[in-house]
Amino acid sequence: MTLLELLLVLSIVALMFGATAGILSGLDVAPKAAVGSVQSLLRSARNAALAGGGGASVAIDKDKGSLFARTLDVAGSWHFETPGLEGAFGIDGELTGAALTGDGFLGQALVFGPAGATAKVPIAGLARFDVGDGFALTFALRSEGTDGGDLIDVGGSLGVVLTSAQGLRAWMTPWAADAGGRLTRGARQIIETEAAALDAGRWSVVRFAYDRRELVLEIDGVVVARSAQPLDPQVSAVDQDLVFGDARGTLAASIDAVNLWATGASETYTLDPDVRFGPKTPRHIQFDARGHLDRHLHSEAAILDLVFADGTARPIRVGLYGVVE
Repeated sequence: MTLLELLLVLSIVALMFGATAGILSGLDVAPKAAVGSVQSLLRSARNAALAGGGGASVAIDKDKGSLFARTLDVAGSWHFETPGLEGAFGIDGELTGAALTGDGFLGQALVFGPAGATAKVPIAGLARFDVGDGFALTFALRSEGTDGGDLIDVGGSLGVVLTSAQGLRAWMTPWAADAGGRLTRGARQIIETEAAALDAGRWSVVRFAYDRRELVLEIDGVVVARSAQPLDPQVSAVDQDLVFGDARGTLAASIDAVNLWATGASETYTLDPDVRFGPKTPRHIQFDARGHLDRHLHSEAAILDLVFADGTARPIRVGLYGVVE
């Protein structure tokens, strides 16, 4: 290559770099970066809801310009197929008066009857049962239509009771500060169904959940009770055994397929100072266990508007089936 050819090549390369720099300087990458980051967080929450089977939520603080995603991870699962009450992750229990019956919801089930008949699982202090930021509890229930009593008590932090009127009462115990500022168990937060919410002799699937926003109780996918006002307190620590059944009386019921989710991974994203959420942006997005928008909260697609310094806006749409566009 001659010197003249080399100089020609270098001139062409310089022109290319100059043109590229000019193009890039004309692009405003901030809007694309903000849109991409918000989309990524929403998709991550949806994927976690699908993977964990417990749902996920995204809280949007429009004043601070931030999003906070909470996902639910499986903490424990019990299906009562053997007297050893083998559970997921090697967390097993023991029968303390309760028995197994062959006509369960799926295979065998745990059945109560004699006074004080229970089953217990030692979960106190296990990190995976940290339900402070939320939980979801599901189980199959068959009431015999007579005696009610405690069904499940998750270490003193949350539980469900079968009422004598054949309804359900669900509760969670929040943290509260005493006069000295120390955390102690506060008064139970309770929600309750109407009487005769259950059909005697028939299996029903019960779901009790809390997401630092509200308590919700469902039977066979239908919401039958929820808290009347917004909640926010953390749930108190699990420091006792998980108990199935009523240690103080009789309980005419069977339970099966118990699953407990606790708030696991979380993710936060904060917008740049020159980006803000539009006024129509919702403050909360809830994905159900299928990755769809939770129909109890969302009747239509959720639209998040990002407004930029030049006044332009970019909508981010979350469809009813959870697809982020």
